[in-house]
Amino acid sequence: MSMRRRTRAVCASALVLYAWPAHAQDLTSDRPDFTESTVVVSRPQLESGYTFTRTDGVSRHSVGELLLRLGVSRHVELRVGANSFVVTRARTFTETGTGAINTTAVEDISLGAKVGLSPDAAIIITAGLPTGSASETADGVVPDILLSLSRDLGEIASVGLNSSVASQPGPGGRRAEASGSIAFGLGVSATTGLFAEAYGTRVLGAKNALRPHSVYADAGITRKLTPDVQLDARVGRRLNADAEWFAGVGLVTRW
Repeated sequence: MSMRRRTRAVCASALVLYAWPAHAQDLTSDRPDFTESTVVVSRPQLESGYTFTRTDGVSRHSVGELLLRLGVSRHVELRVGANSFVVTRARTFTETGTGAINTTAVEDISLGAKVGLSPDAAIIITAGLPTGSASETADGVVPDILLSLSRDLGEIASVGLNSSVASQPGPGGRRAEASGSIAFGLGVSATTGLFAEAYGTRVLGAKNALRPHSVYADAGITRKLTPDVQLDARVGRRLNADAEWFAGVGLVTRW
């Protein structure tokens, strides 16, 4: 083989190794908590789940929560969110007694990318697309940019911070919505992890909005069944309003 061909072969091999990092990366998901991790996946990974929410007599079942993550280099992953099929059940009160109204809907999909800035920092850029049902769609593209930071606290503990800004369409025009979160993680064994977090969202410049801000807290557990399969569960509630709580479970797989 000539020197030129050898050089081309070495360069091609280096590109392949750069595009597909080592498969020894530990399985890390962006669920079940609100806080996104700083990890860029090296292999295709599918995250899914189910959440039950109860608010003032209204029950909501979200099935799917699909997020497909595809690593395209050491520092970049592509993200496709198929989101959920939603079933809502609301109680009704009439002169003849009580009843219920059931509705079904599909949420918007989203496309995005995560860019790793360092092992402790990443940026996630996402665009929600108005593809869902009338009751669930945002009625416009929702661009969002999120900064994720993380730091190990010893050998088994860690903390994660997120801050994001999104542009939400509405009847009166677009408004900025900011969100932030802090999450603490604890690895109690090689296969089991615990987390607790607080997070919130706020519509900026919305003095007369019905819900200008929301604050939540939740906690949960993750359990690896194999190096490539993980289960999770969580429970939480809204802190600045009564009678709103949620619980959910999820599954993460990679190949």
